[in-house]
Amino acid sequence: MKLYFSRREVARLVGVSPDTLRTWERYLPLRLHKRGREVLYTQRDVDLVFKAYHAIKVRGVSLRDVARSLAAEEVPEEVHEDLRARVRENLVLLRKRLKQLQAELREVLESEGKETP
Repeated sequence: MKLYFSRREVARLVGVSPDTLRTWERYLPLRLHKRGREVLYTQRDVDLVFKAYHAIKVRGVSLRDVARSLAAEEVPEEVHEDLRARVRENLVLLRKRLKQLQAELREVLESEGKETP
């Protein structure tokens, strides 16, 4: 199995121009290597380019959306779990604060002799 592929080889495999790949390189989460001025793709990079090609050319998804989606796939599940836990904690804090504000509002309205909702 080949370790690295040149931009020209990848372009030929995927069916796009080397210029298109150069553009995609700025957006996709590729881990490119360089040998002198030559850009080299790993098999992982080639697989991502194929995914991008399919999404862009076949399904009509924008390059930015494809890049966002592929970058999200790169994030380990533990990070997602950590983020979900933090969001839950923040929601609990926000609910508590909202209840405090509601109580303060009731007090102000009652002190002014107005009905509370």
